[in-house]
Amino acid sequence: MEDVLKPILEIIIRKLTEYLNNNDYWTPVIYAMIFVVLILVLGYLINWYRTDSRYRQEFAGAEIKQRTDKIQYIEKIQGIRRKYEEQSILFQASIMTIIEAMQSTDTQRVAVEWCNSNDIFFNQFMPSFVNYIEVMEIDTCKSRSKRKSLIDNEIIKLFQIINTYLRTVNMPFILGKINKPPIEVSKASIIYIVDYVDNNTNIILDYTRKKKINELLKEMQLIEISLWGLNRTYK
Repeated sequence: MEDVLKPILEIIIRKLTEYLNNNDYWTPVIYAMIFVVLILVLGYLINWYRTDSRYRQEFAGAEIKQRTDKIQYIEKIQGIRRKYEEQSILFQASIMTIIEAMQSTDTQRVAVEWCNSNDIFFNQFMPSFVNYIEVMEIDTCKSRSKRKSLIDNEIIKLFQIINTYLRTVNMPFILGKINKPPIEVSKASIIYIVDYVDNNTNIILDYTRKKKINELLKEMQLIEISLWGLNRTYK
C-alpha cells in the first residue's frame, strides 16, 4: 500500500510546492476543495450503497416471510376444509346406515345407528364447520364477493343439509320404532354461523339471502319470522 501511495504523495507535494513558489495560492485551495467534495460525494455514494443493500435484503426477507406466511395460511385453510369435508362424508354415511338399518327388523341396530349419527352431527360435523367459518371469516374480511359466495355456497347449503337430516331422523315411524324423542338443533350450536351471516349481509342489498336464511332457521323450528321474512325471534 505504501508503494502505491508514496509516488502519489510525492507528486502532490511537488505540485503544491510549485504553486506556492509561484505565489499561486488559489489553485491549491481550489484543488483541495475539489478533493474534499469528491471525498464527500464518494462517502455519500458508499453509504447510500450500503443502506440500499441493507434495505433490499430486509425487503427480500420480509417478502419471503410474507410469502411463507401466506402459504402456511392457505395450507391451514385447506386442512380445515378437508377436515370439514371428511366429517361431512362421515355424517352423510351415518344417515345412510340409519336408512339401511330401517330395512331390517333389528330395532336395536336402528337405535344404535340413530344415536351414532346424532353424535357425529353434533360433536364432529357441526364443530368442524364452525372451525371452517372461523378461519374463512379472516380470509373473506376484505372481499364482499368471497363473503357472499361463502354464504350462498356453504352456509345456506349447510342449513339445507341440517333440515334434511332433521326430517330423516325425526320421521315418526323411526322415532316410534326406537322410542326416542325428536332431535332438535339448539341456538347455541349455530349462533356463530348465523352471526357471520348477519354481520356480512345488508337488509337492502341482501334481502333474498337474509330471507332465505330465516326460512331455513324457521324450518329447524328455531325461530319465528315477521316483517316479510326479515325479522327473526328465537323460540
